[in-house]
Amino acid sequence: MRPARLGKGGAREIAAHLAEVYGTEVSKQTITAITDRVMEGLAEWQNRPLDSVYAVIFIDAINVKIREGQVANRPIYPALGVTVDGERDVLGLWAGEHGDGEGCGTPTGSSGRIPAAA
Repeated sequence: MRPARLGKGGAREIAAHLAEVYGTEVSKQTITAITDRVMEGLAEWQNRPLDSVYAVIFIDAINVKIREGQVANRPIYPALGVTVDGERDVLGLWAGEHGDGEGCGTPTGSSGRIPAAA
């Protein structure tokens, strides 16, 4: 699976944000190299095998501001599992459609989803 790339102007926006908030200059090439490595790791994480059984599964909602043309509040639903050995595992993250608690909506990522595994 080829990792997703930053959208048009993405590296430029990140560079401008870092300059404005932190007063630091980072080249678009450096930002692109970093995000490419992060996306490779994300693709590996998305396709990792999950345990067949989890002793406990927690599902929650975190409201965040997401910019899609304009800034909007959207819920992010994390699913966390605890294995039978007591290890914690992030199973997946999904972004809801609305900030009003109206269902889970579309999962996030390039296809709208950040799946933990297939």
